[in-house]
Amino acid sequence: MIDMDETVRYRRLDSHPGYWAGDDGTIWSQYIKRFLRPSCDSNGYACVSLQEGKIHKKYRVHRLVLMAFCGPCPENCEGCHANDIKIDNRFENLRWGTSRDNKRDALKKGLWNAAKGEAQGSSKLTADQVREIRASGLTQTALAGKYGVRQTQISRIKNGLRWKHVS
Repeated sequence: MIDMDETVRYRRLDSHPGYWAGDDGTIWSQYIKRFLRPSCDSNGYACVSLQEGKIHKKYRVHRLVLMAFCGPCPENCEGCHANDIKIDNRFENLRWGTSRDNKRDALKKGLWNAAKGEAQGSSKLTADQVREIRASGLTQTALAGKYGVRQTQISRIKNGLRWKHVS
């Protein structure tokens, strides 16, 4: 068993025998008798590599902590950080929630850009151009060439799948 800090609670990872998660966000390996050192993935989340047979597989630490203390991830849910700090994997900071919950939290805290259309910054079109596209009788390919976008983007605009906020 783990002989560590007694103020930290540890739970065995049922899905990965031999590994333990601490409520402080640490992961212990009984195989190498030490805590695993997390690295950050391309999205900034702390990850550790767990051995499964002869192969190693990377897991996000917050998911492992949640699985240890709350059980498996419910359907259509993901791990959410209450303080939106991706490397703060203390159990008190984590919960299972939907993608919508996660985005709503980030939007409230100003961490997610919900800008639409021209205000987004990377948009190639203006609201006036979108109105012209919708009213035009030209083919989608011709419109794509005229506005410098792909035909699929024109199709999505004409079918109301993009730029929904522009009437």
